[in-house]
Amino acid sequence: MSLMQGPSSAPTRGYKKKERTRRQLIEAAVEEIATNGEAFTILDVTKRADVSNGTFYNHFDDRDTLIDAVIAEVATAFTDTSAKLITFDDPVLRFATITALLLEHSAANPQLAAVLLRLPTLARVASPTSDPFRHLRNDLAAAVQQGRLTREPTDAALDVATGTLFRAVLRVTTERTTRAYRTELIAILLETFGLDAGEAQEMAAEATRAAPEFDRAYREADV
Repeated sequence: MSLMQGPSSAPTRGYKKKERTRRQLIEAAVEEIATNGEAFTILDVTKRADVSNGTFYNHFDDRDTLIDAVIAEVATAFTDTSAKLITFDDPVLRFATITALLLEHSAANPQLAAVLLRLPTLARVASPTSDPFRHLRNDLAAAVQQGRLTREPTDAALDVATGTLFRAVLRVTTERTTRAYRTELIAILLETFGLDAGEAQEMAAEATRAAPEFDRAYREADV
């Protein structure tokens, strides 16, 4: 297929309707998970989307392929919206604040956050634009380039950071955590990448304090 498509290749009315229905099903599944958890049925989703079961199978092979689409949708929404909301020039503060927002939003939406804990699925559906942890690589690399941090975001370093964040998301969705816990975790991550301990603590505290306000803005963005 050519990248340069002419007018005849414009989406048809039928194509637009198909995409609209597919999005209805994904949004219905997101709502179902957020409300009732992951133990939903295809019938639950089709009822919420107001479509037939037959229509469902025009778009997805089964429940698992729908969940894959939901994971990609949630990951993309978080990545895109947080990037629009948090625009600090300092990549270290941006990293700390997006991380704090991830933990804040996960705590407020444990059912939906639990879906993102499907590590193998997330790895399979993630892309350069939908990886919810891409701020790790981008912001940490920028911080190293600016001399703000000293440890390069190598695959090993990123594995340590993402593994820590997955464990933290699990904790905040299953336990009542304090602001002190989130501040300490973010400070440790910043120190791991070479930020001075005192500055890491101050920046982590600032990011954690700001997280509830950013979470309100995130929810008002209707993602």
